[in-house]
Amino acid sequence: LCAIARLLDGVMVQACALAHISNLHARAASELAGVLGHCSTLVLQDCFSLPLVHTTLRELRIGYGRLGTDQLSALVAACPPQLEGLILAGCSVSTKDPFLAALGRAPCAQNLRRLDLAGMKKLTGDGFNEHLRNRLPRLETLGLDGCDNADMGDILFIHDTVAPFPALRRLHAARLAPSKRPYPGPWEEAMQAGLAVLSCVWMAL
Repeated sequence: LCAIARLLDGVMVQACALAHISNLHARAASELAGVLGHCSTLVLQDCFSLPLVHTTLRELRIGYGRLGTDQLSALVAACPPQLEGLILAGCSVSTKDPFLAALGRAPCAQNLRRLDLAGMKKLTGDGFNEHLRNRLPRLETLGLDGCDNADMGDILFIHDTVAPFPALRRLHAARLAPSKRPYPGPWEEAMQAGLAVLSCVWMAL
């Protein structure tokens, strides 16, 4: 990695993919940081020693790294404010709701447009509602495929006609848990259906 970093010294690298890095020493991380200084897209595959996230980064993709709650929480806390895409599909099956709390507090939360958490089986609808509701105002695409423990009714529940993710345009949620909310009755059901339709129309506009 040090040799590659020296070879690319001075090159304006815009996108970089790193794979199967299990032990990144301080010197290599430092030299790699210089190469990635202008990088806008970073893809990490099976990387357990993650390089620092730089201020120019717009999209971060992590794949199959078997990262835990603490590691992912630290990662999102380090993401720069202008990050627009955070793709974590398939990188964890053990991550729990404290990660959502870290994401809601992260500097990038206000600007995030694309978020994919596919395969995070232990995230819950209550966690989304408590930690992310009204904290991702620009989120347009949300991926929740295989989030078996998340209740769609909790995630997208709209109260007082305020959408939890006002900019949402695309939702990928195959194999998501069915809603556990009780049947509300004819009048309440009609009211909720009306609010849902109005909210969808509002989001589409």
